[in-house]
Amino acid sequence: LIHHPPPSAPSSTSEIPDLFLPNDDPRKGLNLSGEQIDINNAPPLSTPSEKKYHLSPKDVEEIQRLRASEPYTYTKKVLAEKFNVSPFTISLVSDVSKERKQDMDDRLAQIKQGWSKGKAQARLDRKKRQQYWYRDE
Repeated sequence: LIHHPPPSAPSSTSEIPDLFLPNDDPRKGLNLSGEQIDINNAPPLSTPSEKKYHLSPKDVEEIQRLRASEPYTYTKKVLAEKFNVSPFTISLVSDVSKERKQDMDDRLAQIKQGWSKGKAQARLDRKKRQQYWYRDE
């Protein structure tokens, strides 16, 4: 059994394991790290929140109607705030219109045209790495 104490000068707070103390040493058996905390009575670190599935079929129809009628006004974010759900939930219950999707794709293509060669290459490399992950390589 080997004990390697830290390479600093010994102090009153440095602990030596009980195994290395002689039997008549008064420090043997003492807990120098402080009081033990009873974890059974400790408050929880975080309170788990319950999932709320509160969208009724009427709400789903309303979301679909709003998103189809005015896709630029009622985006996922706006609808999520209005119905108090996540944007992911909005994307599950309704699809984006084809015109809105085409417009978003055009805007993304325009943004990508402004990228430098280095940034475009970095994004391409990232996409290749992700494909390797999915193929487990």
